[in-house]
Amino acid sequence: MKKLFILLISLIAFAAAEEQPLPYQNGVIQSRSGFYFDLTLGGVLRHFEAERLYTFDNSYLGYTGKGMHVSTRFGGIIKGIVAIYGGSEFEYTSGKTSGWDKDRRKNKSFLFGIGPGVTVFPFYKSSEDIRNLYIGSTFNVLVGGGGGIGLLGANFELEAGFLWNTSNRYYTGVAIGGDFYGTGDVDYDHAKGNAIWIAFKVIRK
Repeated sequence: MKKLFILLISLIAFAAAEEQPLPYQNGVIQSRSGFYFDLTLGGVLRHFEAERLYTFDNSYLGYTGKGMHVSTRFGGIIKGIVAIYGGSEFEYTSGKTSGWDKDRRKNKSFLFGIGPGVTVFPFYKSSEDIRNLYIGSTFNVLVGGGGGIGLLGANFELEAGFLWNTSNRYYTGVAIGGDFYGTGDVDYDHAKGNAIWIAFKVIRK
């Protein structure tokens, strides 16, 4: 995890050093539409918890792990401000289980999901650094889980970040995000999860 964090900081420093001029045309920042691509690579802290059905003692199940978060998104951007896309994400963590039968349950988690999303650059028209701030959200249908919790579920993600203009249409930067996860596993009640991550971004817009 420490090596991943060092790699992220190094990539962010490189992105900032290579920042390019703003995309002006005739003295006005261009309002460009077109293809949108987003790649995210980061470290994640994940938590799952649930309660076993049909039992009254020692029913809690918990899992907390840390690992890798990767996502890709493809779509279009409108006037440089709003990007609409579909994407996929992958997550793998290793950690600790707690509660019922903790020593026999797997101390790993795996998630794979697909779904739509939107990213907004609310200050795109500004000539200041804040023009490259963004916020986004996605909704994913997921398979997987961790610590014996989960099978098929869905999550809602929120993300915010800052980018540096590294070429005419490509940007790199840093993001922080999190999600709320709910599973439809029939063996458990109140099965849910959440996560937070920090990541390196490459965006084409």
